[in-house]
Amino acid sequence: MISYFDITALLGYLLQNANCDSFQILSISSNPQFLKEMMQNHIGRIYAGCFKREYLKYTPDFTNKEFKNLPSILSNTRYGYAAEVIACNEYAKKKNLLSCEAKLKLNNGDIKNFKLYFGGRYYAKNHRYLSDDPLSTLILEFKNKPVKAISEYFDQAIEFLRPFETMDILTYVPLKPDEIAAHRFNRFESLELNRCQHDNLELCSIVTCCRSFSQKRNDTIHRNENVKGAYAISQNIQNKKILIIDDVYSTGATITEIVKTLYEAGAAYVSALFIGVNQLTESPANLYQAPICSACGGKLQLRLNSKTNQLFWGCANYGRGCHVTKTCEQGLQEMRWVNRLNIADFKDLEDYY
Repeated sequence: MISYFDITALLGYLLQNANCDSFQILSISSNPQFLKEMMQNHIGRIYAGCFKREYLKYTPDFTNKEFKNLPSILSNTRYGYAAEVIACNEYAKKKNLLSCEAKLKLNNGDIKNFKLYFGGRYYAKNHRYLSDDPLSTLILEFKNKPVKAISEYFDQAIEFLRPFETMDILTYVPLKPDEIAAHRFNRFESLELNRCQHDNLELCSIVTCCRSFSQKRNDTIHRNENVKGAYAISQNIQNKKILIIDDVYSTGATITEIVKTLYEAGAAYVSALFIGVNQLTESPANLYQAPICSACGGKLQLRLNSKTNQLFWGCANYGRGCHVTKTCEQGLQEMRWVNRLNIADFKDLEDYY
């Protein structure tokens, strides 16, 4: 244990004295600001304690309520968030969901609780922290066509939640009227939920969107105002316990409005399950560099096999004479290596003002 005041100096100290690479450093803290700074340097992060909704925009690699669970993380017997694990390795076991609690006020003044569950993190295309994230790639694919790994994630996640969350109804966030008019792909209707069907839990549409709206480039306040009164319930849900699913959680404006609408319609309890939570915090630190093909020198990038629906890393010249490929995990490991922090001298990492 050492005391420190400057994180850059701390990292320089570790790299000089611990004889390790930067991607082998793991930070554990209950201070989200500290973990945010670790993210900007691409350092592994574990949050200790109950995770709060306001920290979601910079989600760590693990959340850990009790220190007794740390050995399972450090020994690699717990692999991480379910959707991220499935995106890289469909058959890996001991996956977990990120969760947090939220509150909302109904029109009559009553305060209602609801719980949010997430399978991992989502990085938008212009996000500089990790532009080739496997889960984000699958989520983008899922907007336009069925994705086997996404169906598997929801099926496993709902099965995992059954002992903790009583579910009378399983539903999803609906398309907007303009999306329906444009015949947009209804991704949730494409899900294959075999485990749910065995438990007699069918995915059904009970929420309708009354008007079209766009949340792009709106801040949180405008998003909350924009979505007010946009949803209605199409059937009797009095005293029902409901799980609603969606793909990406950004500010939470849409899901909060839908949960409020469900409670106003008489629901007994509502919880929500997402594939990923949008990482809104940009990294001002190093940009990620792509791994390089050993054969032709081109950049390796994430690709989706159209036949097997599996992700792999392929050369930029893949299919045009170069056929070098790596598995998803191999590519990510190589990406960590080429983007490790390097210093020739301790002063290289000191701050100058």
